[in-house]
Amino acid sequence: MTDFNILHYLKETGIPVAITEKCTIIPIECVISNSSLLDFFYTDIVKIQDEVYTNTLIELHEDSWLLYSPEQARHETSLIPPTLPLTTIRPIVDSLTLNYIKDSLAIPCFELLKTTVKIETGIVEKNKEIVITGVQVNYSEEELSMVLDPLGYGAIIDIDEIHHRNRRSTDDPYIKATAKKLAHRFPKIDDAERR
Repeated sequence: MTDFNILHYLKETGIPVAITEKCTIIPIECVISNSSLLDFFYTDIVKIQDEVYTNTLIELHEDSWLLYSPEQARHETSLIPPTLPLTTIRPIVDSLTLNYIKDSLAIPCFELLKTTVKIETGIVEKNKEIVITGVQVNYSEEELSMVLDPLGYGAIIDIDEIHHRNRRSTDDPYIKATAKKLAHRFPKIDDAERR
């Protein structure tokens, strides 16, 4: 489930996010748990014999992607002898796109939210920009509110209230024109005195 407050927060910080734009979804998810540990998962259904798999782990190669079971630990794919992949598919997106997703979307999200992040991406149909379409984080509601509002309250509103409470009556920005104030500021000068 994507929290739209997080999407708005990411958009405010300058990370490309689609909230209302129409997008074509890229069928991969990016999961990042630290800046050097990033995994891509293929979200389309993979059917092998009678078994159906979703969110299969992708091992990237130049001309093919090896798909492993989602329960497969990442480090087990490189064991000797290696664990056999479920299947092999042709890459859906090129390596430049994957690098863009990693460097411009996933890592900035992780650095901003400071927790494991699952990112869904898509291509905006209008301008063909690659953007985040969904974000999942494992925050409790209290932790999420602290990320989105680190002071724990609307600081600007609070400062306004304090200023209003401590304001002196003479601090009023509007000068109320009264006959007494006008007479003090603009004294009448007799025509006889001018000559």
